[in-house]
Amino acid sequence: MLTTAITHPTPGHLTEDPTPLPLSSPDYLNAALKACKWDEAISTNLASSSPLVVGPLFTYVKRSRLQTLLSHDHDHSKEGGSSDKSFKEDVETLCRDLTEETGSGTGIQFKLTRGCGSFGQVSTTTLEETGFQRKGDAGVFHLKRFTSPSHPSSPSSSSSSSSLSISFLLDRSFDFLTPVPGDPIWNDVTSLPSIVHGWSPHYTAKLPLALNYMSNVGVAVHHVARERSTGTLVAEICVFYARGVAYVQGAVTRPEFRRRGLCRRLFEGVEREARGRGYPGMVVVPGDGDERATATWVNLGFGEVVGEFETWVRPA
Repeated sequence: MLTTAITHPTPGHLTEDPTPLPLSSPDYLNAALKACKWDEAISTNLASSSPLVVGPLFTYVKRSRLQTLLSHDHDHSKEGGSSDKSFKEDVETLCRDLTEETGSGTGIQFKLTRGCGSFGQVSTTTLEETGFQRKGDAGVFHLKRFTSPSHPSSPSSSSSSSSLSISFLLDRSFDFLTPVPGDPIWNDVTSLPSIVHGWSPHYTAKLPLALNYMSNVGVAVHHVARERSTGTLVAEICVFYARGVAYVQGAVTRPEFRRRGLCRRLFEGVEREARGRGYPGMVVVPGDGDERATATWVNLGFGEVVGEFETWVRPA
């Protein structure tokens, strides 16, 4: 048997090292990629009892057909084989083993993310020769560096008066909260992104368990805005504090409440929290090809592009 399955990942698989990494660390971008792609994949698939498999060929999330490859673990250096050659051989070996194990004649799909140290040694040519196809546009990491030790970025003097007025009005109309599993509004927190984005029922059904898990192990923190007059949850920002980085997983606002400054007001709380935990900055990946989303994050200070990654899929 080539693999050892860990059915329920421990918190260590998600956090590794909770100490904030300096932005100059050579491991920073790789840690950001893991917080972005690994942790969500691991946690989401817990809801369908998909195990995390650790080596010796790959670390991956195992499902009946689609295998999400996280890292290539087989060291061929002592055998004189190239990284490209070993990758091709190991993908075929894993595919063969899984096909025999499941007895399925429908084939095995693979998905991986390349960039920031993850599968960076595998060339585009090798991926294509192994049957992988690039999916969608590259994901782009945007960084916000914190320039002062303890306080969120202040508005310029010319805009500070209007910004304070907007904050005052928002504070009169909305409650700004950081709910956790078990709170009365927690079900609203887990359902809001699905309602706004129109995600599939299959994914929506798995999301609450994933968010519960990540919140309970201290990885995910949710900042939300609730309309005081109706009790309706109207906006949310989720942050992952994992692997030494503060990664903004996403932000969502009900369409009828957009352009009121709610996202900026929520992010002020997010930034205070991240600074208070000792993080020197935060990273975000704006929506694929969404210029408006990118502009929103740039306006919040995420103007520095620091890395990219690509998603590759090998169909069955």
